[in-house]
Amino acid sequence: ACIAIAQRSLRSFSLCAVALSTDLRPAIHNIRCPLLVLGSWRGRESLGLTRDSVEATLREQYRTAPRCRIEISGSARHFLLLDDPEWVARQIAGFISQ
Repeated sequence: ACIAIAQRSLRSFSLCAVALSTDLRPAIHNIRCPLLVLGSWRGRESLGLTRDSVEATLREQYRTAPRCRIEISGSARHFLLLDDPEWVARQIAGFISQ
């Protein structure tokens, strides 16, 4: 059991390392389906960032996505699903219903 858990952890770490080290922004223009990007800014408020500045950064990063919707939580600090799960659920439900 310990070996299986260690293998799952290593696999998860490997996937995370690839995800964090691979910049996929140059390929965003290839996404043809609607895309929902959820963001937060409160956790960066102490650094001087504002909701508008975070939204502007996300809009720039996803500017080539042809069908992209960006939503920014007003209360989540970093982990959207933990900090504001109801907001996340509403955003996803609204996005899917369109």
